[in-house]
Amino acid sequence: MVRYYDQLFGVSDAEYLFYRDFLQRHPGRVLEVGSGTGQLLIPLQKEGVAIEGVEVSQQMIAWCQTKAQREGLTPKLHHSPLLDFNSEALYQTIILPSGVFQLITAVIEPEVLLSKLNQLLMLGGQLLIDLMSPEDTPSHLIGVIHEEDEVIEVLAEIGCDDRDGLLYRDYRFIRHRVGSEDTEKSYRFYWRMYSTKEIVDLLMQSGFTVCTNHQTDTMILIAQRVA
Repeated sequence: MVRYYDQLFGVSDAEYLFYRDFLQRHPGRVLEVGSGTGQLLIPLQKEGVAIEGVEVSQQMIAWCQTKAQREGLTPKLHHSPLLDFNSEALYQTIILPSGVFQLITAVIEPEVLLSKLNQLLMLGGQLLIDLMSPEDTPSHLIGVIHEEDEVIEVLAEIGCDDRDGLLYRDYRFIRHRVGSEDTEKSYRFYWRMYSTKEIVDLLMQSGFTVCTNHQTDTMILIAQRVA
């Protein structure tokens, strides 16, 4: 899936421009949580942003490094679960784009995550959380990938796990190759949804104050560490 990630889950121009402009107005060390294949990190570093990434997937990091080398860049990437990650110096800004906060809090409590983010952020520093909303649609085609001798269809389906109150998205990769039977692989990702009030209350209980929010393709909450 990593091989096709950028083709299927690209960062929008509006999202990239927001982060670029915000981080250029607030210079300092930046940490991207869940930096993935570097879709934000690489172009932001090219713009002069002092950004690092922390990512749990070694495959994502390897692909990010490959892409960065093509651009003549050597980004600082940390292969670690966030809760195990430590830094010698605190960050001015921490960003969690593309619903990363909701993905992480599907497996750990949000209070635990916010406590860790508070520890990594300097007093007065900014925390940016990108909140995604699910598409209330049935199974649908989200992309077709054309390779030399095959075609891969990618289908997505959204559902709810009533036991845990989590939403999930299933991705099905159906591979069509001439002269061979079709093959299929599936992946499931869970994420937790929050109302604006819920996330604001959690932030305030964890030593942050919410400054504002910004609407791109998603809603980005901007908070500041005050305690």
